[in-house]
Amino acid sequence: MRTLAAFIIVMVTMVVPSLAQTIPGTIGFDLNPGTPSFSDITGLAINDSDSDIDTARTVPAAGRFSTLVRLQGVTGLMGVSFDFNFNPSVLTLVEIRETRADLNFDSRLSIQELNAVIQLAAQAKPVDQLEFTYNDGTGVITTKPGILIDPNNNGQLDLSDLNAIILEAALDINDVPFWTEVQRRRQGQGFQRFESAKVFDDRDDIRTTGIAEDNTVVLLARPGDGRDGSGNIVSGYGFSGDAILFEVIFQPKAGQSGNSSAITIQNAVAIDESFKSLSDVKNIANVLTSTVTVQ
Repeated sequence: MRTLAAFIIVMVTMVVPSLAQTIPGTIGFDLNPGTPSFSDITGLAINDSDSDIDTARTVPAAGRFSTLVRLQGVTGLMGVSFDFNFNPSVLTLVEIRETRADLNFDSRLSIQELNAVIQLAAQAKPVDQLEFTYNDGTGVITTKPGILIDPNNNGQLDLSDLNAIILEAALDINDVPFWTEVQRRRQGQGFQRFESAKVFDDRDDIRTTGIAEDNTVVLLARPGDGRDGSGNIVSGYGFSGDAILFEVIFQPKAGQSGNSSAITIQNAVAIDESFKSLSDVKNIANVLTSTVTVQ
């Protein structure tokens, strides 16, 4: 599991923030995110007409609503990690995700990944029996990435999960342009791969406590493809612009009309192309708090 090992190293560095440095940018929950999408098949153009971070919203007492975590105004972004919390008496977390069913962590769905998911569903096997073999750039490895297709943590690939994966992979429906996938689609910059990895806290724990710790999404730069002979990250490998980090779906709890919940971000840190050691982990300059009010 070389990919996982590399990711753990990066994640460990990111959860120890450096108080002396900041990375420019503003991070927050966009409560009215619109419908950002790739506007052509190449992914080189993005339609995101409502890209500002809306920090206040009133929602109906029943039904789900989607939010996008955005990091605006960054240069050479390589990774982000932060905690967030909300009032679990008012809101329930339904799902937290980046690119769906990204079984080989390259930030984009392939026919091979889609086929593996469909075969698992056809055989009615639990998600923990899913195995996926791929070449991560250092050799062929096999992982068991079933958690990536089980957002409700019930151990099974539900029809709704399968349908969402098929729509996103085959038809580009609901294919949110997350920053890692944007980089993957733009591999014509001269790099062979933009491998990503992501870790979210256990969803059941989040639902119970209202606390989500160490939510982390990173790009993995490898020697010869993202790093030079001295181990430095090559300029242009990271993401520049306004990044959509991931999606979080909430719904109000029953009987909460008239109540509200803040969604607060803490310990927000990032790494950019200058990353070499712990001293290069930086606090994100501006951190926003959002508030949801239930009608």
